[in-house]
Amino acid sequence: MKVCIVYLLVLIHLIGAYYVDVREATLSSIGRASPSCKPDEMLCSTNCRNIAKCINGIIRTVSTCPPDQFCNDDNGPPTCGSSMGFKCFAKLTNIKFKCASLGFFPDVIACNKYHFCYKTNYNTTSGNTTTTPAPNSAYDPSADYFNQDMPCDGNTFYSLPTSTCEPSTKPCPTTFPVRLCKTPGEMFQVNGPIYVICQQYSDNDRILYPFQYRCKTNKYPCPFE
Repeated sequence: MKVCIVYLLVLIHLIGAYYVDVREATLSSIGRASPSCKPDEMLCSTNCRNIAKCINGIIRTVSTCPPDQFCNDDNGPPTCGSSMGFKCFAKLTNIKFKCASLGFFPDVIACNKYHFCYKTNYNTTSGNTTTTPAPNSAYDPSADYFNQDMPCDGNTFYSLPTSTCEPSTKPCPTTFPVRLCKTPGEMFQVNGPIYVICQQYSDNDRILYPFQYRCKTNKYPCPFE
């Protein structure tokens, strides 16, 4: 009896301590469109984390990709790697970018997009601003910031070192510009003065989001600010 109680307490502790990055959570919950599989066809599972096989019209897992890797079957047999297939990648575009600091920041999903986070004199009672927000901007009352989406043109991708869109001969990679969060309070550098503090996406869940900040001294790690 005591063993069962101890086991239950450990299980509750492990479940309670579990957190997942919003990008991974979104991918796991919606997956990609379930394909009409062909007999004995090898493909990726709907959560893009497993290599699967079509058996009697049912997609069954054959092997699971290692942590931080995804299944990709865009151009051939499914393989595990750091880049997910575009079929999976396209499902993540509905995640809204969240501002936490003033300045320009890379998108957390796509390399051909960045964001300008700024503030105005926003009146939370009337819902009006005393200055006109820039185009493609959305106000986030939880952060008290405006987020202006800044897509790159043509075959240009956002460059972290220069904070501008630059030409590239290679397609946009399906690796995240900002790595996945693992635990609340985790902190890591993105590039130059930009760093991340992993925090809960909302108050009532265990979903983490990589909130980006910029050191005022333009150098990481930041001195006490």
